[in-house]
Amino acid sequence: MPTQGKFGEVTISGRRTALPFSKEILAHSLVDSGMSRKEALLTAEEIQRMLKVGMCYTKNEISRIVYLYLKSKGLERMAEDYRETVQSRHVINVVGRHGEVPFSKVILARSIRTAGVDMESAFEIAQDVELALRSLRRKKISTRRLRMLVFDILRGKRGEKCAKNYLLWREALNNMTPLVLLIGGATGVGKSTLAIEMASLLDIPYVISTDVIREMMKTFFSKDLFPFIHHPSYMAGSAVKIPSVSSPVLEGFSDQAVAVSVGVKARIRRAEVENIPMIVNGVHLIPGIIDVKEFDARIIQILLYMPDKEIHRNRFRIRQRQTRKRSASNYIKHFERIRAIQSYLVENAKSAAVPVISALNMEKAADATIRYISEKLAEEEALRGRKD
Repeated sequence: MPTQGKFGEVTISGRRTALPFSKEILAHSLVDSGMSRKEALLTAEEIQRMLKVGMCYTKNEISRIVYLYLKSKGLERMAEDYRETVQSRHVINVVGRHGEVPFSKVILARSIRTAGVDMESAFEIAQDVELALRSLRRKKISTRRLRMLVFDILRGKRGEKCAKNYLLWREALNNMTPLVLLIGGATGVGKSTLAIEMASLLDIPYVISTDVIREMMKTFFSKDLFPFIHHPSYMAGSAVKIPSVSSPVLEGFSDQAVAVSVGVKARIRRAEVENIPMIVNGVHLIPGIIDVKEFDARIIQILLYMPDKEIHRNRFRIRQRQTRKRSASNYIKHFERIRAIQSYLVENAKSAAVPVISALNMEKAADATIRYISEKLAEEEALRGRKD
């Protein structure tokens, strides 16, 4: 039976982490079983609708759901071919510093995406890697050899730059200086969704929200001492006793963000000590509020924003249906305040040279984030090369 998952989305449990369900990946498995691409995509969409939002399934549970669905549609032969394809996959172990793990096309495809490859192409390249591994007739391969195999196949299919980007990412994530990704944005634009997607893509184990930091601070500081941290970001202005000529909404929000940034900085320092890559997401990450020169960690910041006002408003209603806990009424009641905070964040992003990424399509947002981080890492590499 599936278990309760996190973050209001369907996830698939693995050995190390839970990954978001991907209909593209399921469609590829169906194509491997002999189904046409068009039929496979339609079937994957039907399966996605059958899965319960917020639940975490095992790979075996997903396989069984697909098998029973195909049988229910009278596709007996296809159901058997699909089951045989899933069961006959030969296990190849990847040997790394922390032991052995089974080779996974899904995990590899996600790591290949860090080179700037779209999901469909990444999975096709992962399939080519799997075929190459099987041709070697080996049961084990080291992470280093696997990485160079991926590099060679990427170079042949996508060119030298793409292949080098892949190695650059692998080196960056294994570097002794941790990567810290800051994802800012107004309430309801999809920061948590993007953070989880990036954590999965980059294999980053630690994700924290600034709202969690604010909740922790509330337990230490009374309402009389720090009144503005005891309100949601869009209501922090109500704690401003003597508002200035500027907007009380933005003044209260700014005061709250400055207070929360103290907790964010403490988390970054802890990540440096433990050498753990980390993603921080939250409305309080006003571009420029964290001085990257204070830290040894490689801090990269982006701002996620929702350009369409009505889609932004509707996301609160969708989130309420998915979680059944967060009421949309309070967000919608103060929606104009939330939009005002977004405008304020965008203005600061432009001043601080922080990229502003649209949240209309989360897959494109993830790709844009990866491209930006790749550019920053390449700049660091070039700078280090000039110094050497």
